[in-house]
Amino acid sequence: MSVRVTHGLLVNGTDRAYCAGRVMDFFARTPLVRYDRVDVDRRRCLANGSEGFDRLLQKYLRLNQERTAALVRDLAAEGFATLDDLIRLPQGYPSKLLHTLAHLCDGFFGIDAAFYDLDESSCQLGPGRHQWLAAHPGQCWLITVQARVVDDGLARLRRAGILPPP
Repeated sequence: MSVRVTHGLLVNGTDRAYCAGRVMDFFARTPLVRYDRVDVDRRRCLANGSEGFDRLLQKYLRLNQERTAALVRDLAAEGFATLDDLIRLPQGYPSKLLHTLAHLCDGFFGIDAAFYDLDESSCQLGPGRHQWLAAHPGQCWLITVQARVVDDGLARLRRAGILPPP
């Protein structure tokens, strides 16, 4: 059994190969997320200003919003509806939900991030970055990667509390 994950990473640069190299270097260096395999999906790597770029970018941003909303719903299902409820947050699955939610909100890259702006260290696209993209076509690439974790990787993710038990 394996888990497959897709990430879209926004990277400054004028060349797809250069930007894809930066993304692969990021995955090789980051100690926080380890995959057994990461492949660049060349068909879904687009420069800003190119046809389909905005649509793909919005898709990844929407996925981050949906994942954030799902984590909030999961916390609520665990009995945490207000900030005051967090005072009694036990360590375990509920605290892992909050931890993952905090990562998505503060721009910390994790397995749950569909979109990540490598140069801004953000899981969102701020107004300044949006304006920069519009003013500098062809100066940034959205690099799509397909990543995979196999059985041993799943065990690591479960031990870390990122994935629930089987």
